Parts: sequence; C-alpha cells; structure tokens
Amino acid sequence: MRALLLRLLVTSAALPFAAGCGTNAPPSWTRLVERADEATWSSSSQAGGLTIGGRRARVVSTDDETWLELTLPRTDWSRLPLGGGWAAPIAARFVGDRRRSESRYRLSDGDREFAPSRAHDATVKLSERVPVGSFYVDADAVCVRLEPGESPQAEIVLGVCLRSRDTSTRIYGRRFSGDGLPVFSGESVELPFEGGTGSVLRFATAVDALLLTGATTTPVGFRVLLDGVEVFAHEEPSATESSYAWHAIDLGEHAADGGHLTFEVTGPPAYTSFFSPIIGPREIGRPGARPWENARPDIVLFLADTFRADNLRVYGGDGATPALDALVPESLCFRRAWATSTYTLPSHTSLFSGIFPLQAGIQSFGRALPQELTTIAELLESYGYRTGAITDSGAVSKDFLFDQGFSWFDEHQRLMAGTIERAEDFLAADDGRPTFLFVQSYRAHRPYRVEELQYYAEDHIRGQKGPVPEGLAEFFEIETELVEIAHELGHPSTRRAANLPDMVAGATESERAMAELEAMYRKASTVLDRYFGPFQARLVEDGWLQDGYLIFTSDHGESFGEHGSLYHGNRTFEEETRIPLLIFGERVTPGIVEHAASLVDVSPTIAKMAGVPPLDLWPGSSLLDLERDRPIFSFQCRSDFPGGRSVYSVVDGSRKIIGEYDNDYSFDDQLYGAFDLEEDPDERAPLAGPGAAPTAEWPSTVFGRFAPALRELMRPVVGEQASIIGDEKAAELRALGYGE
Repeated sequence: MRALLLRLLVTSAALPFAAGCGTNAPPSWTRLVERADEATWSSSSQAGGLTIGGRRARVVSTDDETWLELTLPRTDWSRLPLGGGWAAPIAARFVGDRRRSESRYRLSDGDREFAPSRAHDATVKLSERVPVGSFYVDADAVCVRLEPGESPQAEIVLGVCLRSRDTSTRIYGRRFSGDGLPVFSGESVELPFEGGTGSVLRFATAVDALLLTGATTTPVGFRVLLDGVEVFAHEEPSATESSYAWHAIDLGEHAADGGHLTFEVTGPPAYTSFFSPIIGPREIGRPGARPWENARPDIVLFLADTFRADNLRVYGGDGATPALDALVPESLCFRRAWATSTYTLPSHTSLFSGIFPLQAGIQSFGRALPQELTTIAELLESYGYRTGAITDSGAVSKDFLFDQGFSWFDEHQRLMAGTIERAEDFLAADDGRPTFLFVQSYRAHRPYRVEELQYYAEDHIRGQKGPVPEGLAEFFEIETELVEIAHELGHPSTRRAANLPDMVAGATESERAMAELEAMYRKASTVLDRYFGPFQARLVEDGWLQDGYLIFTSDHGESFGEHGSLYHGNRTFEEETRIPLLIFGERVTPGIVEHAASLVDVSPTIAKMAGVPPLDLWPGSSLLDLERDRPIFSFQCRSDFPGGRSVYSVVDGSRKIIGEYDNDYSFDDQLYGAFDLEEDPDERAPLAGPGAAPTAEWPSTVFGRFAPALRELMRPVVGEQASIIGDEKAAELRALGYGE
C-alpha cells in the first residue's frame, strides 16, 4: 500500500495533474512526504497528567513511536479460572493498525516485561497460548498469567502503541484512516517546509473516540504554528464522539521564506489526527473550470450496496426509483451488467483491483484485498488525484484493506443523510487537484430500514437489551417468521433467516412472508433513490460533472426465495448477480449499451476517464468504447458454503451455465444449471443440471469453450491475505447478516 499523501512539503514532488502542458500549466502541490523522517515529535507536560477511566495515564513520544501508558492498580485485578490467570478492565479501546498486532501492546510490572501471548489462536493449545509470564488484551480487558499463588503487584502498566515510524504517515483509526499526522492529545510534531507565496495549507482535523468509559465535556483543541506563531486554532466539542472538519489556512506572506510548521493537540484523551495536509495554490477556480489547462477529470463512483438491477425501470422495475429512472436517458446505460460475485467482499475486491475475486485469493469471507495489488485508488493517487472514500463501514472497511490508496477513508454507520453529507464535505474541501471520490451505502442492505434509521445494537436481534428500534420491528418480525417456517420445513438447525439453506419453494406462508420482506427491500431502495437524486443534482450544480464523470452501480443483488435462497452470498443466479450500471457526465454520449459488462470493467473505465494507462493485470475493458460482446464470469467465493463447494457462472450471449468448484479450484463438466436468458430470464427452466431434461447440447459446448478461461480466472495471482477483525467489527458484521 502506498502512503503518498502524507508528506507536506517536497519541492521535488510536483504532482503530474495535467495530461499535457498548455500555455497556462497547472501549479504544483507539495505534501508531507519525503520529509516525514525529519519530523520532530514531542510530548507536553499535560501528557503526563492524563486520567482515563479514573486511572493514571501518560503519553510517551519519541521520533520513532508514541505510546499511551495506563496504570492499572492492584484493586483492578480479579482472578480467572485459568491457573494463575488475572484480568483487569481497561478504559481505552485500540485504534491502530490491526495488521501490526504483535507490537501494539506491552505490559510491565516494574522492571519485569510480560510477553504477548497467542490467546486468540485456536490452533494452539490453551496452555501454550497463555504461558506463565505472558498476557493478552481482549475487547475491554487485559489478562495476564502469573505463577501459581502469585498475584499482581501494586501497579502494572499497560502500553498501547498509537504511532510507530513505519506507520507514522498512515493513520488507522476506528472511523477514519488514510494519510496524515496522528498527533495524540498532549503531543506535537514539527516539520520543515520550503518557502512560497500565495500558498494555502489545507487539511482535515479528526477525532476518533479512544475511551470505552468516562464522558467528558472538555473540548479537543487543534493548533498549527508557523515558526512558533499560531496561524490556526480549532476545537472539537467532545473526545468521546468521532468528528471531523476540513480547513484551509492562507499562509500569506508568512511562508515566503519557508520555516517550520508545528501541529499540536490539547485536551482530554482521544485518537486525534491532521489528515492530508497539503500546500497548494490560493486560486483554484472551481471543478470543471480551473484557471489552468488540461486538468484531469473528476470522477465520482457511487455504489448502492445490495441494489438489484430491477429496481430501475430500464431493467424491469416498476418506478420505485424515479431519480435513477430519470438519469437513465441522460447516461450511458449498460442494460446487461453483472457482478463478479454474490456478496460485498469479493465484488468490491474486483471493483478496486480490476481482477476477479479468486485471482485475488478471495475464497471466503475471512480474506482481505491483498496489499500486493495496485488498486484503482492507488493508481489515480500516483497520478496526482485527491482520493477519498465515504462508506457505511461493515465489509467496506480498513479491516478488509479497502482503504488502500485513499488519503481520506471515512467509514461510519450512519443514516443515508449522513453518508451524503460526508461526501459533500469531502468535495467542498476541494484543493484544485482532480478528485476521485468513492461513496458506498448500505441503505438497501439487510435490515431494510423503511424509516430513515441506520444501525442498531446486535442485541436487539435477540431482544436482550431493550426494544427493537422503531422502524425495524416489522423487519425482525418477518425474519423470525421465516426462520420458524424453515424449521417446520425440516431445517431445525437454522438460527437466522440469513443462513437459510435451500428453502422449500411453494409453501404458501413462506411465499407470503418473503413477499412482505421484498416489499420492505423495495421501500429501502426508494429511500436510497430519494437521497441519490439531490446528490447527483448538486454534483452538476457545483461543476463536478462539467468535465467529469459519475458512475452508479452495485456490488450484487438480493434473493427473495427465487431459487430457494434469501438475501445474498448464494449461488450465482441473476437476482444476485445482475446489477445496474450507469455512466453520467457532460463528456458522455447517452445511450443504451447491449454489450455485456462486468465489475472488472470499472477500473479500466476509470483509468480511461483519467487518461492514465491501464494495468497489464486487468482482464476487463473500458466501458467508454465497448464495441463487442464478451463472456461474463461470476463466482460465489464461498468455500464455507454447505458441502465445501462454490459455484461459478458463465454468460455467453443469452446462454448461461452454472457449475461447481472445490476449495482447490478444481471442477468438472457436470453442470449445476444452464439457462437461455432470452427465453427464460428468471432461470426457471434449467437445460442442464440435477433434475433437468437434456434438451440442448449447447451447455456442454459452452463449458468446453470456457473451461480454460475459468481455470485462469480461478488461479490466484497474489498470495491470500487474511482480514483481521476485532470484536466490535464482528458484531457489526453479524448485524448485517454475516453471522458466520
């Protein structure tokens, strides 16, 4: 992963924003990049007098590392069932890079250092996971194993690593990640910079909540000093609520001769940062009308998660999405578009990497976007784009490494209105560089929020802690009914409707409940449309699409019993793989495209838009000049599916075959199904597979033609990379229906 945008001031790092030089060439932007090694970090006296959850704390900063140290008194410790085991609650949550798990904590008792254990590695015996003299940190407690009969001393100090040299220009907060300066409360960092007139310093200040307990009304203060003189001061009202703000400081004549910039934070403990600081020109015009020539176009990619193609009229919908329906005649609309998989993780992997999910090693939900790959965000960033992502978290998170290449990655569980507001805030912080913005919304995802509500505690599913939030009660009532029906139909092990195996079709009660659930889904899709319409209009009004592009698509669809399945992540039938795909902008010639399109085409398309060369690894094509039909491949990517087999599908014109493959990517010529989509668009009359009458020879012909390509697209081109998910993220994913 590249960390290109965190270095403020390098005269040699003029960014190549223009496709060519005109008489009015674009200016240069300078960033905190090569001089990060020259930064001087220090702690103030305040950093030694902190209190967290009633416990003494202090910050220890050097140029290499910043540690938060919590003092845990003897009275905090209680005995565990494991011999010699003791535990103490902690009030600060971890907010760093989980990929660096070995060095994020340390525990000491005077001169004694305890060793980190492998407590969460289920492949290791318990006695080896927590040997005597070792410790581990759980969701909200630290546990240590001592000799039998030994007890904790008067004070034990737990250290949490907040910053280290190898990540000092990459921030990994709970909600915010990207390029910037992680400056903890009571800490400052000083950097040298070159001189220049007419310059503006732009950046974002962000607070990520650090405390598990202990509310405070004291604000968090951010300051920037130029050679010791304050040029910026800002306060965020709370250290226990995540918040952010974008800023622009006109340095005026003060910066003419260069000097030193100091970034500092004061106030109660919080994970605080200065994101994407960059010095650029004062006069930047507006999007689509810069005061220089040959600027690269702005690109906005809006992904409506779990959004079926047939929500729109052009794909067979009934008018539930009027804003999107109105956009179709003004857009390049791909009537035949497919996702590369049936759930979020693998499809987003294809969207960002430009390759098929199995090529990236995404066999199941426990994988992540490999860091070996170059994402479309990284590619655009290397050509001078300002890159930002606004997501509803869940799987579209830094925990799955989707933040790669984004200088600003904001993942938050919010109302749809909040998602749009965050996107508009990022755009409003325009600094003159071309912009690539990715927006993802779970608005049409389970649970279907008919009212404008968003996330809920997972405990509400089981009714353990209080009532279900208003607007979601009906959803859970229907889902519970479906689970009970499944039990009656012979699926007693089913715990939740999201995990139903093949439901028995034709059961009257099941069909009624499923129809009610689908009606809620369609209403939730309508809510998304109502927010998308004004957002698209503001993009036009503010000039972002005057010389730029808006792409609207989805990562997969949703099942409502069409083939015995509910929700998504199931077999690659049309209800889960067909997606909407629109491209809008003043550069675009509207029209309906009948040639087949795939999510692997999005990265090549964006590269074409930006005027940058595509990567050799990409199997897809630019959709801006698509001139022929091609086979479309989709993969279930569920090695954890019952029976250990996943399915693939190939669409060749109107013909579609579905087959199965094993965990080792092997497969044979025995098909699961085959369909003529022109004659049978709902895939009700299989021409091959179990129980199908062999009425056509073409399924075996199609298999024979594309078997070599399938083997190629199933072969990983990089090593698999595991996701690292903490307890908080696991609960969030379960709330979305990813119960396993």
